[in-house]
Amino acid sequence: MSFTSEREDGKGGKDIYIAEKLNSEDHDYRYVYNIGDKINSAADDLYLTVYYDKNIGFFASNREGGVGLDDIYKVDIK
Repeated sequence: MSFTSEREDGKGGKDIYIAEKLNSEDHDYRYVYNIGDKINSAADDLYLTVYYDKNIGFFASNREGGVGLDDIYKVDIK
């Protein structure tokens, strides 16, 4: 599961995190980690959606160099 947060270990602004479940039947999570510089920036990075069958993901960000307020970016997932 992915989520967005302004945790202390972030890159700045809002960052995307991943939480890994203990098992498929529980709602308890074992690890929570920042997905890192490949996606997260000093700006707000939000709403990661991953298509594992195509090895790609999409997220929104208001980082510099975009065309609007929140632009959509594509990232290769490997």
